[in-house]
Amino acid sequence: MPKNRKAELAKPEFVRHAYTLYTPLYGKYELGAAAVIMETKDAFGIEKALKTVEHWNAFPIQALFHALERGARFPLPDKPLHIEEMDALAARLAQDKDRFLPLALRAAEQADSGDWQSFCWTRGLVLAAVQVWPWSAKGQDEEQGMALARAFARVEGDFLPRCYAGEVLQEDSLFALPPLHRFGWYCSRAFDALEKGKALDYVRLLRAGLDSCEGVKDMVEFLADHTEEVQRLITPPELKALADQVRVILARFAPDDPAVAALKQSEAYRNVAHLVEGTSIPVWGGPLQ
Repeated sequence: MPKNRKAELAKPEFVRHAYTLYTPLYGKYELGAAAVIMETKDAFGIEKALKTVEHWNAFPIQALFHALERGARFPLPDKPLHIEEMDALAARLAQDKDRFLPLALRAAEQADSGDWQSFCWTRGLVLAAVQVWPWSAKGQDEEQGMALARAFARVEGDFLPRCYAGEVLQEDSLFALPPLHRFGWYCSRAFDALEKGKALDYVRLLRAGLDSCEGVKDMVEFLADHTEEVQRLITPPELKALADQVRVILARFAPDDPAVAALKQSEAYRNVAHLVEGTSIPVWGGPLQ
């Protein structure tokens, strides 16, 4: 772990990291390869050590983090992985969200659909990132979240037609896909609609995608809340102006003032409460339903 390495460095008697004790095992066990990788800075040297790894479930995930952050190719061109191995590694990486999310986004930006191994690895990273991203958390990085959603839509738009027959990729046949791929189909088309200026279609496709995969509710609500074109649809300028006026009035009184309680009982306040209080219009039952 990076924090453990920093703690070791801070010790007055520090000589070398504890994991270096495993370097003599290089070429024999995965721990040895991991120790060598952690001590190597250049991508070529790291890739050479990665070639010795045979059992990925026994390979320390922090060493793979180090390899990827140093720019090593993965999977290696002459050492392909099965997709279930890629997904298992991506899931392990995703447990350290702070390091994983930037890595997944960078992989998506550099994705090469012509390199099938690399592209499937990117797909695994992006799907894992979508599942661990804190979509409903307060104060999350809006720009990073939108970038991840777009990356997911782009990867799914490329991946699905290459793995499934055209007959399956029809709306009435999507039941044959795994849940997250069903949503990926809708999400890809939603962002295509948004690019064409069709915000209503974007919302309807996201809602249909949610209906097909209930586990993405927080992601869909995040997209509805942070897509400017959608906000313009559900928040007319006059409603926003009314919300601003209400905020000014509320600022003049203490929270427990009877005038505040009276204002919050009014119809005008109820119409703008979600704007004043920072809550969301529900994905289901909103004005675009």
